[in-house]
Amino acid sequence: MGPGGDGETLLAEGNEFRARGGVVSLKAFHVVFVSLAMLLCAGFGFWAVGQYRAAGGGAHLAAAVGSLAAIPVLFIYGRWFLRKLRHVGYL
Repeated sequence: MGPGGDGETLLAEGNEFRARGGVVSLKAFHVVFVSLAMLLCAGFGFWAVGQYRAAGGGAHLAAAVGSLAAIPVLFIYGRWFLRKLRHVGYL
C-alpha cells in the first residue's frame, strides 16, 4: 500500500511527485506549503500575544516571539528556494 493507505503509489520523478495520476511540482508544493506555514505562524503568534496580554506568563510570550520570528525566516527560505529553482516551472 502507498502513503494514502488505499493502494495509491507516490513516485518521485525529478522535481515532480505523482499521486493518483496527477502531478504536483516540488516548486508549487513549496510555495503553497511555505505560504500556509507563514499564515499559521502569524495566526498563532497573534493568538499568543493576546493570551499574554490577558493572562501573562512567559510561555505565551515565548510562543509569540518564536512564532512571529519564524515568519521572516520562512519568507527568506521561500525566496531562497524560488531562486534555486527559478529554471523549473510550477506545473
